[in-house]
Amino acid sequence: MSRLISSWILLLLGASALSAFDGDIVMETTMGDQSMKTTFVAKGDKLKLAMPEGQGTLILDSKGKTMTIIMDAQKMYMVQPINPEQMGPQPDGEIQDTGETAEIFGMNARKVYFVEPDGKKSEIWATSELQNEALTNMPGMNENMVSQLEQIFGSPHVFPLKMVVFAPDGSTEMTMNVAEIKERDVADAEVTIPADYKEFSMPAGAHGQ
Repeated sequence: MSRLISSWILLLLGASALSAFDGDIVMETTMGDQSMKTTFVAKGDKLKLAMPEGQGTLILDSKGKTMTIIMDAQKMYMVQPINPEQMGPQPDGEIQDTGETAEIFGMNARKVYFVEPDGKKSEIWATSELQNEALTNMPGMNENMVSQLEQIFGSPHVFPLKMVVFAPDGSTEMTMNVAEIKERDVADAEVTIPADYKEFSMPAGAHGQ
């Protein structure tokens, strides 16, 4: 899994929302000379996204706390428990409210800064109005973060619409932006493993590689 995909998954694991929105969320991510556009398909408590370079498809199940990797070319799939610790450091630090607000995609958004314990800083525009069960009950949000979000947004159920991660020298290290939000009826089949696909398992010891 690429670092860009991992970054978005961590961001989504750190976000929380309630069931209401089903549809497509198109995200644009840039890190150095790498740039990609990813479409997330949201349906209830599930999110589906295609991995880059034809590596397959991911289905994140927030209720079951699992991540399913689907290899369409081989008609195979693998189910793994979601473990944010294996994806990198978990979000923790101080959320600083700027007081700035704006309307983004027709929703009220608020600008905050997220400062990690090592001083690394991110600028985030987030909203509590984009709601989807797929972002609820996911691991990765500690009590400190929940408390700060409640104080600033009145609820921990927020979704990031724009994010800029700064390097220690103040330069931009990574940007992540929601480029499009399209609400629609999503068929169950879009977030379900095809019946004719076979399950496979990771070889012993491969998880640590």
